[in-house]
Amino acid sequence: MMLSVPDRWGAERQKLEGHDSSVSIVAFSPDGKTVASGSNDKTVRLWDAAAGEERQKLKGHDDFVTTVAFSPDGTMVASGSWDKTVRLWDAATGKERQKLEGHNGYVNTVAFSLDGKTVASGSNDRIVRLWDAATGEERQRLEGHDGGVSAVAFSPDGKTVASGSYDETVRLWDTATGEERQKHQTSRIVSRIAFSQDGSSLETNVGQLDLGTTINTCPPPVTEPQSTLSLESTWIKNCGGDFLWLPYEYRGVCYDTYGTLLVIGQASGAVSFFSFK
Repeated sequence: MMLSVPDRWGAERQKLEGHDSSVSIVAFSPDGKTVASGSNDKTVRLWDAAAGEERQKLKGHDDFVTTVAFSPDGTMVASGSWDKTVRLWDAATGKERQKLEGHNGYVNTVAFSLDGKTVASGSNDRIVRLWDAATGEERQRLEGHDGGVSAVAFSPDGKTVASGSYDETVRLWDTATGEERQKHQTSRIVSRIAFSQDGSSLETNVGQLDLGTTINTCPPPVTEPQSTLSLESTWIKNCGGDFLWLPYEYRGVCYDTYGTLLVIGQASGAVSFFSFK
């Protein structure tokens, strides 16, 4: 079901219902046209962000889906689950391409390298694993965290992986050798992490981390539009300030943004889209 309700803030709302249990993760595709949602109903769903229609239902996980990510070209979706596996899916057909096994704990986070050839996954087993996206072969096993791994991201040149953990540290790893390059202590759990375009800093939910060096040797990649939107409790925020109060039925447990678009995953199993003009 879809609801479209214009309001005085210029927001158009679409509430999509299809999941049978709480939505734990949502993510926009690189072009902003598709949203992936993962749920406790063990499925991943792909939604048309403009039409509000379900494109694909990805079934295969044996437990809650906790994380999803699109490949940079949008043709693949990676998902991680409490079943301790990572699955790679064809976004167009919904077919499972790879089942990546090796973690001994819940998979909390996944990310693609910018060339789409490598997938990083982080788990409650405290390990980051790097996988060949084409063959499913494990390339590296990165060990050092003292708590579960909660976030991963590749540098623009693909030579470094950053990981955040429940041990409240951020670590940088050499993707070729598996060696730990840097360790940064933070004040709380790092749940979101992304490299700047030149690779010299990390944007995280606990603030910006200066890495002290530029580790990108490639031209800056084409990136999605920057967003000033975020979700905090009962409010959609813009530039850190309260912007739009959410009625109970629209409040969420996870969110993602793409420019002026915001998508929220809800405990009811619904996925809500907001477009701000």
